[in-house]
Amino acid sequence: SAGGGDTDSRLAAALERIEAWLETARPSGAPAGAGTLGLRELMPLLPARKACALEAVEQLFVTIAQDADLPLAIRQVLEKLHTPLLRQALHNDRLFEDPDSMALALLDRLAGVGYDLPATVTGDDARVRALDAIVASVQASSDADEIVCSKALGEVAGIADEQHRHLLALGVPYHDLTSRAERKELALQAASKAIRALMQSDTHVAVRQLLETYWIHLLAQAALRHGAKDTSWRERLETANQLIRSVPPHPSPATRQELIRMLPGLIGQLRAGLAQLGLDERKTTLALTPCMNLHSAIIAGRPMPEASWKSPQRTATLGKSKEPGALPALQHGGYPADEPRISPELQGLAVGAHLHAALPDGATFDGVLVWRSPRAQMLLLANPRSGACMAMSLRAAAELAASGKLTLGRATLAERTAERVLARESGA
Repeated sequence: SAGGGDTDSRLAAALERIEAWLETARPSGAPAGAGTLGLRELMPLLPARKACALEAVEQLFVTIAQDADLPLAIRQVLEKLHTPLLRQALHNDRLFEDPDSMALALLDRLAGVGYDLPATVTGDDARVRALDAIVASVQASSDADEIVCSKALGEVAGIADEQHRHLLALGVPYHDLTSRAERKELALQAASKAIRALMQSDTHVAVRQLLETYWIHLLAQAALRHGAKDTSWRERLETANQLIRSVPPHPSPATRQELIRMLPGLIGQLRAGLAQLGLDERKTTLALTPCMNLHSAIIAGRPMPEASWKSPQRTATLGKSKEPGALPALQHGGYPADEPRISPELQGLAVGAHLHAALPDGATFDGVLVWRSPRAQMLLLANPRSGACMAMSLRAAAELAASGKLTLGRATLAERTAERVLARESGA
């Protein structure tokens, strides 16, 4: 129809005007927002979907410009893709709905490389120059289509792969220390599981206190040195079992007689075990006193004394050594009252994954997973910018995640833009 022809001609004219504006109004590499006023004036000439697509590109580059985690030199490189992205959005108003968009993937891959470069890197750095040359090839293309962006993406991937190899190399000197930390972790897991299996809901608090505070470390020590099938492990486990049975919830004359018979041997075994942990005579007596008071009450037929001790929530701690070449390790050092639930995402975490952790000492660690220990219970992380490494147990990672202190992966630039715009509008 005539009306349809008029609409088509007006759209063609509008597209032509905006194409001309893209060619002349925005200087190459100009900061985000340069020339935006002119684009805003032209947007009403377009259908709503196309105008929204252009606005989305504008907001995307505002996100990039405001990202203080990206080195300035990388932000300047990314800004050179502003006009090519506007041109793509002009001709493809579903650009941000396409999960396979090469242009958006290129932006994210470039940013990913940038996040791993030193914050002070300059345009003279060989890696920045290489990225700039790749972007220049996209700029030089008349249409910057998906084929051009796909080729550029492959070239950026080559630089990212080189970064990845460098990160893996940073972790190699710490493989042995991470494996050693895993052996401690597995020993403590075995001891915790054994203690948890022995204790019942009616196990007296004083017995729990002794087992959770001290005996678990003796079990872990045996598991670490000899394995959970060794005689010393079985003997210490049997001592724990005897201690639990020595304080029945409802003592009878028969159980009192049995306690009198077994008590000297049990106390001797407990004293010997605590001494192996390094407790002196005074500390050993203090550790045993709550249970010995229970035993005295049971034998005398008196009510058992009240106990106020509560099982503490033992969270993972960051072990730091001042020795040269030491590896900080975040892991549990005792019996956790609640075993952390390890999510499938953490279980399946692959080398190369990014993690952001808020550590117990108040510091943060931005790292890349560079190695998993042989039993996959310890994660070895490296910070791409500082080169610092740390180990983290899977249980510690799960604990951080449950409290909102661990973030896996990085949101895409488009996702972060949407989040920023929504936050701005909801606060308006």
